[in-house]
Amino acid sequence: MNSFRLILDVSASSALATKTIQRINVAGLKLLHSDPENCTPTAITRTPRVFYGLWVRDRLTLQCVKLVVQPENFQNFVAVKDLSLVNVEFTGNLHEFFTYFRALKVLKLIDLNITTISPTVLSGIDGKLEQLMIGGGKRVIEPKSFEKFHQLQNLTLRNCQLTDLQVDIFEGLEQLHYLNLGSNEISVLCNDTFSKLTQLSELHLDDNRISEIQAEAFSGLNLRTIDLRNNSLTSVPVGVFRNLLDLETLNLGLNKIRTVSYNDFCGCIQLRWLNLDYNEIYHIDASAFWGFNFNILDLSHNNLTVLDDNTFIGLTVSDLLDLRANNITQIKSQAFNNLSAKKVLLCHHNSTYVGRDNWSVEDTITEIAICDCTSTEYS
Repeated sequence: MNSFRLILDVSASSALATKTIQRINVAGLKLLHSDPENCTPTAITRTPRVFYGLWVRDRLTLQCVKLVVQPENFQNFVAVKDLSLVNVEFTGNLHEFFTYFRALKVLKLIDLNITTISPTVLSGIDGKLEQLMIGGGKRVIEPKSFEKFHQLQNLTLRNCQLTDLQVDIFEGLEQLHYLNLGSNEISVLCNDTFSKLTQLSELHLDDNRISEIQAEAFSGLNLRTIDLRNNSLTSVPVGVFRNLLDLETLNLGLNKIRTVSYNDFCGCIQLRWLNLDYNEIYHIDASAFWGFNFNILDLSHNNLTVLDDNTFIGLTVSDLLDLRANNITQIKSQAFNNLSAKKVLLCHHNSTYVGRDNWSVEDTITEIAICDCTSTEYS
């Protein structure tokens, strides 16, 4: 059985002729315009039976083309498992188009001329879909649009200009493990938004405008990864991470958080990587990290000026505690009291102006590294 993939560049022609492709069996087909950044989508399927005799078994990519939905053009694509549509202009019934792809497991819809994703638009897709990616341009996601996809494991709705998430938008996704909602315009995460996603383990909400997370937004979930980087949080939401017992990775970098309180991460007993870099943190409560066993704790690029006694008491860091790019002018003698760490990283001026001789360094700290803050060695 042939395993090669066929690539057709349509930039030089307005349409493909019926006899262009005859009796070819390929693992994959990519139909594209060679200069997608500067092209106007080219009509490639106006001619009936243009793909007659072409069998695609695995992957089909259509990029920067105009697609006229005609049954004769897609009858041989029933075995396609991975379908990517990038900058495609549809003429005809999109529901009908999807019905020709009966074996789909992976579907990517990027920069299409479709503004509303609804149950009707997606109704032609087989319910056995496992991965779905929608992105590029403003999208309205109607309630229950994904309700039939009970086997979906991976959903990406990135760069869709979404502003809010209705409670029933994720109805039916009982097997979803990965959800990416990055690069949208979401400002509030409400209680129960994700409550139906009982198998969800990885949630990406980076590059939004989130300023409020209600206390029960993640309640009942077994999340291992939460990415909230580059949002508008001014504090760690009270109780929102409490009792996320499986949480291992939490990225809160590039927000506007000013303080770290002793109970902000209470109950996150498996947390191993906590990123708080590029915030506005000027104060950390004593015992804020008591009992945690991190691989990495990143507090770099904040506004810390004083490290008080017992700032890191009871904390274990197996790899790196990063305090670079702050403006630390005072490190109290017991700041590192009862801290167990492989490496503590500071900028050279912290050592110069604070006076390293005054620090009480525990035997449980393997190395305190003084480096140039402009260095990318540890970034």
